[in-house]
This record gives sequence, structure tokens and C-alpha cells, in this order.
Amino acid sequence: MAYLIWVVRILLFILLFGLAARNTEIVHVRGYLGYEWQAPLALALLAATFVGVLLGVMGAVRTMLYLRSAAPNHQKSTQGVRVDDLKDAEEALGLSAHRPPIPYRKAGESLAGDEGA
Repeated sequence: MAYLIWVVRILLFILLFGLAARNTEIVHVRGYLGYEWQAPLALALLAATFVGVLLGVMGAVRTMLYLRSAAPNHQKSTQGVRVDDLKDAEEALGLSAHRPPIPYRKAGESLAGDEGA
């Protein structure tokens, strides 16, 4: 399996290298205030890809740092909760796990006590 992965990597490198070799024309990237950058098309594409990856990693790191700092606070807030406390809260809210079965009837049958209605 490792050999297959290396073969795919080598083929991908050859394809991308061929793409870069075929796109050597100079392109003009015009920015604000008269700023202009001239570079081969392959280099401009590489730079745009790098900037996109960099922005994505920065967003992921920001989220990871936020979650890492929030995790200890979450653990502290759930410490000391006992199972008995949860059962009492469920009973107080009417969330008992042992509910009686819901009566059902087949077509044409009536429930007990509905005969007089």
C-alpha cells in the first residue's frame, strides 16, 4: 500500500511540474494604488495557493486554541455532578426513563373506557 501511495505522489508531482513548465507566460497582477506584480503564471498560481492554505490554517489554529481554552472550563462545570442528582432532576422535570407504554389500537378497535363514548 505504501508503494501505491508513493507512485501516486510521484505521478501527481510530474503532472504539476508539467503544468508549471507549460505555463511560463508572464502575467500582470494589478493591485490597489497602482501596485503591479509581474511573474510567471505558475508562480502566481503557487502564491495564490499558498495564501489560501495559510488563511485556512490560521482559521483552524484560531478555532483549536479557542476549543482548547474552553475545554478546562467545561470539565470544571461538570465535576461534582452525581448520578442521584441527575435522577432527581429528571423526575422533577418529568423525564423519567420508565414511562408506561403508550396504548394503541388497531383499525376498528377502541381503547378501554371508550365504549361509552
